[in-house]
Amino acid sequence: MKEGLCSRVSTLGLYMEANRQVSKLLPVICPEESLVHSSAQIVSKHMVGADSLIGPDTQVGEKSSIKHSVIGSSCVIRDRVTVTNCLLMNSVTVEEGSNIQSSVICNNAVIEKGADIKNCLIGSGQRIEAKAKRVNEVIVGNDQLMEI
Repeated sequence: MKEGLCSRVSTLGLYMEANRQVSKLLPVICPEESLVHSSAQIVSKHMVGADSLIGPDTQVGEKSSIKHSVIGSSCVIRDRVTVTNCLLMNSVTVEEGSNIQSSVICNNAVIEKGADIKNCLIGSGQRIEAKAKRVNEVIVGNDQLMEI
């Protein structure tokens, strides 16, 4: 491989930026790879930004918007969801009407209907209750450790 990507990611912000850089560099490094995996099921493909990366077996519902984000495999994003500047790891579920901005959502987390999340770090397996408003929070279980 002639070209590649190497990045030091010592902060959460740098980690998010490194993930966003993948969607910009993937067409250059691997032109045969699509930013949206062929097994992803997306109702409105025009609502997915050209700079977003969507993993295999992910489902995106009707009228949902994904911009400047990286979505892992096997995620479920229901109808009328907005995801902007985010990293959603594998098997994340986002229920209908939710809004997520500038956040990292770890594996197996569930964001219930109508939640509004901004600048948050949500740990593995966490559940955010319906219509919750969370801003600038780190949400992890009692037995989890997470540093920022």
